Amino acid sequence: MLVGKVAPIDASDGSGMNLMDIRRKDWLREALDAPAPDLADKLGNIVPSHTDVGALHAYYVTRYGFRADCRVVAFSGDNPCSLAGLRVAKSGDLAISLGTSDTLFGALAEPKPSATEGHIFANPVDPDGYMAMICRKNGSLTREQVRDAVAGGKWPAFVQLLAQTPPGNNGRMGIYVREPEITPPITRTGDFRFDAAGQPTERFTAAEDVRAVLENQFLTMRLHGENVGLKPTRLIATGGASVENAILRVVADVFGAPVYVAVQADSASLGAAYRALHGWQCYQRKAFVPFAGALLKATAFRKAVDPDAAAHAAYTDLLPRLDGLEKGLMRQG
Repeated sequence: MLVGKVAPIDASDGSGMNLMDIRRKDWLREALDAPAPDLADKLGNIVPSHTDVGALHAYYVTRYGFRADCRVVAFSGDNPCSLAGLRVAKSGDLAISLGTSDTLFGALAEPKPSATEGHIFANPVDPDGYMAMICRKNGSLTREQVRDAVAGGKWPAFVQLLAQTPPGNNGRMGIYVREPEITPPITRTGDFRFDAAGQPTERFTAAEDVRAVLENQFLTMRLHGENVGLKPTRLIATGGASVENAILRVVADVFGAPVYVAVQADSASLGAAYRALHGWQCYQRKAFVPFAGALLKATAFRKAVDPDAAAHAAYTDLLPRLDGLEKGLMRQG
């Protein structure tokens, strides 16, 4: 609509369609033929994400007063744009978005695709790089439902309950599935609680439920993130729950990495603006410009919390147990 013609698809958006050879950055013929034999003709070419796809159509210049020399850069999806907005540009930098769905994503030099978990995209700010993402459907709404059930709907009371239990919850683990889960693929819904011996138990104390829901969410993201190559040296947190340091403390201890928070909200729209600036600079110079060098006035991050080594070791010991419990629920449907 902005250029008045069919525009090409950028590599990061194309890889999200599961029809692209992520290494060649081109459509995979076998994948295209599965949904429709003539799909390649309809999709057009894949281009690097910083590509200028044409001048803004004259309608927008006349109707809305845009400059006549305004250019349009290839669009990306919201998650790749969030990676750009949080400037997660090198391996070891991960972002964790704590929203309606929780996501963990980061840059990779070499992809580790899996048929069963996670998503691999072309990196929207590095033509030679990749990004991996883990998405969990049971995010903030699940945290809020536990908060409402045991803490009177108040976050300060939720945090006070969290402080009453140690990292690792004395071995008690919960898996909270209010909606059929994406990662891991658990279709059976409910609150599944297990005692320190790994046996099902009917209920926890309020404090144990609070810690269990957080530890389950972040341990699961760590477990499945590591399976696709996501191992952090630092984490950048965004989303509603990122304003609460007590929750970020659990994130830091689970992953064993310091957690930073973004000063600027709305990372996807901010990343789209960064991508536009980056594409404009590449267009002006007729060559690729490193993304970091294009953002000399980008917003800063604030360190929120450092990890505790003992807590991180305790969480690491819990990963095999969590893996077994998840697989048990997956077998049940």
